[in-house]
Amino acid sequence: ARLAAPFDAAMADQAEEFYLANYLKHWCEPEFSTALGCVPHHMVWDDHDIWDGWGSYPRELQACPVFQGVYSVARRAYALFQLHTTPQ
Repeated sequence: ARLAAPFDAAMADQAEEFYLANYLKHWCEPEFSTALGCVPHHMVWDDHDIWDGWGSYPRELQACPVFQGVYSVARRAYALFQLHTTPQ
């Protein structure tokens, strides 16, 4: 039953709010935003952009709707903040 649980609109909204708040909290810190503007950098997508340990769970859990929904939201946030684009 847990693996079949849907990723509904309310969950998507909560995930989007979480990732947006997390990026804004850190990227608006004066030292970090100054560094981003002054130091060349290359952003790399890894498990920490979703949550620590992403990708190390059993395949059937990684493929469930909730995990895939969170992945999709995290990917959009990464694209917006780190690639300055959208996944499309």
